[in-house]
Amino acid sequence: MKKLFTLLTLILSLCSGAWALDNGTFSYTVSGDEVTITGFASGFDVPANYDLVIPNEIEGKPVTKIGESAFQYDGPSYAPFRKNGNIKTVNIGKNVTTILYQAFSGSNTVSVTFPEDSRLTTLTGSENDDGRSAYCFAYCGNLKRITFPASLTKINRGIIMSSAVEEVTFLGKLTTILSTPLAGASSLTTINVPLEYIDDYSSNANFIDGIDISKIKSSYTLPTSGIGTFSTGTAVTLPEGLRAYYCKNYNSTAGTIATKEVTGAIPANTGVLLRGTAGETYTITASAETPDAISENALVAVTEATHVDQTNGEYTNFMMKGGKFIKIAASSDDEKMPANRAYLQLPTASIANSLNIEIDWKEETGIRLTPNPSLLSEGNIYYSIDGRKLCGIPANGGVYINNGKKVIK
Repeated sequence: MKKLFTLLTLILSLCSGAWALDNGTFSYTVSGDEVTITGFASGFDVPANYDLVIPNEIEGKPVTKIGESAFQYDGPSYAPFRKNGNIKTVNIGKNVTTILYQAFSGSNTVSVTFPEDSRLTTLTGSENDDGRSAYCFAYCGNLKRITFPASLTKINRGIIMSSAVEEVTFLGKLTTILSTPLAGASSLTTINVPLEYIDDYSSNANFIDGIDISKIKSSYTLPTSGIGTFSTGTAVTLPEGLRAYYCKNYNSTAGTIATKEVTGAIPANTGVLLRGTAGETYTITASAETPDAISENALVAVTEATHVDQTNGEYTNFMMKGGKFIKIAASSDDEKMPANRAYLQLPTASIANSLNIEIDWKEETGIRLTPNPSLLSEGNIYYSIDGRKLCGIPANGGVYINNGKKVIK
């Protein structure tokens, strides 16, 4: 009877253009030189706590797809998917390019992993992109985190809907977001994305629909000098221990550039210096704020890889190296400054013969001389930083202005 059933299945499959086969573990179809796994073979007894490994090949042909509901689990009472409840871990083969509707929906798996050389490109409801929700890893009650490979580019709605996933990581850039991929991800607290693509994720309406933008995070590693340049196309906030500054007031005599600390969110498209513990990796968080633009900033944002010439009209450009600014060398157009950096741009006439520019951190306190001419006084007449004339020599410690200079009492 079983042989007759198998024969009938084979005949029907031939008529539809695909072969329905099994290799003892999986049922699958073959189309041309590609294999789609459709589930476990009918006679395969899935052991408890099963480590599911999707093979790279079956019968010498690459396994490129995981079919609809292939390993879906709807509870022990639903016989067709009952044995799928034994799946504990899932390891996806490198040749899988597409995972379709509810492929692992409801699974009891605690982990899903993809190889570094994964070719996965698509998580979607159907091969025709007919608007059907993906739900590939929806309703997985034990899956706390999942990392998608850099190869993933196309995604559809609800990939982890109503699952237990708290942290999802995208290692690459999504170029096609058909609908809200994180809809219904009620447990989600963190969305890790590459820093170079944080703008693409945080500005895509489909991606952030219904999602708190502050869940989108990226990593930034400070250079060994403890100082690095930084910029993004979206406003971001910094963690404790990492401080941001912009540059102004170049001193051509001393060969220094002063700094001013940025408080609150860093505005989009704003070049800054970041200062913290050398070599430490910090978490940068996308911000829904729209902070005011910073004026008089000599740092130019580089939000995507860009060629920067040594000069630009009446300006000369400097790059950060080893905690100081050096003049950018002349180079070919294919040599580019990486994304999320910044460079210093100064009027050529003002830089005299300076080749390297040191950073003057005195401005980080926010104390600056007021331009009021009346403060150019002599003797024991003191003024507060905000320009108020004091009666005699100040008795309390602090910073004051005397004879046109800042003094500390």
